Parts: sequence; C-alpha cells; structure tokens
Amino acid sequence: MQHPYLIAFRETNHHQRAIQVPPGAEKGINLAGMCLKNAFSKFAGEIQPTLTMHLILFIIAVILCAAFLALLEIQVEGAAGWAGNLPTWKISNRVTRLFLGNVPFTGYHLYLSLFTLCFLHVPYLSGITAFSVSSELRLFSFYLFFWVAEDFFWFAFNPAFGLKKFRKEHIWWHAGSWWIFMPKLYWILLPAGTILYILSLG
Repeated sequence: MQHPYLIAFRETNHHQRAIQVPPGAEKGINLAGMCLKNAFSKFAGEIQPTLTMHLILFIIAVILCAAFLALLEIQVEGAAGWAGNLPTWKISNRVTRLFLGNVPFTGYHLYLSLFTLCFLHVPYLSGITAFSVSSELRLFSFYLFFWVAEDFFWFAFNPAFGLKKFRKEHIWWHAGSWWIFMPKLYWILLPAGTILYILSLG
C-alpha cells in the first residue's frame, strides 16, 4: 500500500534524511515558484525602462550643465587656465601641495565649488523636495561627474587648447598628476561618482 506522503530525500552532513511532503504540496510549491518568477519579471520589466530613462536624463543634465559652465569659464579665464590671470588669492603651502601638488589653491576655485554645491541643494533648501539619503547620493554623484565633464569641456571648447592639446605637456596644472591619457583626478572622481550613483538606486 502506498504511503499517503511522498518521500523526498535531502543530504545533510553526508547523511540522508527523509522529508515528508503532503500530497499536492509539490504542485503548490511549483505554482508558487511560477508566481514569484512572473512577479519578478513584471517588476523588472516595469522598473528597467524607468531606470534607463533616469540614467539618460542624468547624463544629459551632467553634459549640459558642465558644457555651459565650461563655456562661461573660458570667457572668464581665456587661455590662462587655473585662474592664472585672475585677481584671486592663491595659497601654496605644505597642505595644498599634499592634495594639489604644485598647483596653488585659489579663491576662485573654492567659491565656484561652494556655489555649485549650494546650488545643487536648492531643492532641499527651498522645500521643493524632501531630503533623502538616496537623493543625496545621487546629487553627489552628479557633482563628481559634473566637475570631470566641466574640466574636460574647458579644454575641448577652448580655442587656445582643443582636443589636440589635451595632453600633460600643454596643461601645467595637470602635468604633475597625469595618468595614462587623462588627469589623475578623473580616474578618482569617475569611479567614485559611479559608486555613488549605484548606491543611490538602493
């Protein structure tokens, strides 16, 4: 006489142990698995286009904002990069050399960086949107990508440079920290921005 329970075996610590499965349970388990699979597929199908569109808009925003500021900086600085001819204070000491090498720390770059950082937080400060960790991570990801793109566009659009002169021998303020085909700072900020963007999706 057949036992009313199906017998399944699972190997645990090199020993077989019988597990009693009630009649119809196997069918129920398979049905639940199919439901979970369908639900996940539907969720992935709905969220993937949303993530793709958000990423596209994110990239467009980075490119546009970086391009416009680069064009403005070209009007301000001309061919003299790193605020070479601007009436701004410059500091060069042991601390600045630790982070910037032989490049001086300038008031122009300090206040420009602080302005852009504050401007990015306007939606919070004006009450347009509520603060969240994910949005802050996305914002700082934007901030890092923005400065890499802005710095590159400064050379690409600048009549005194162009892509042909995007080399360390033509850029004194990046010459001491140039890795392979671009400044060391790019190699640091691009992965950091990517990590922050991925974390913002969680």
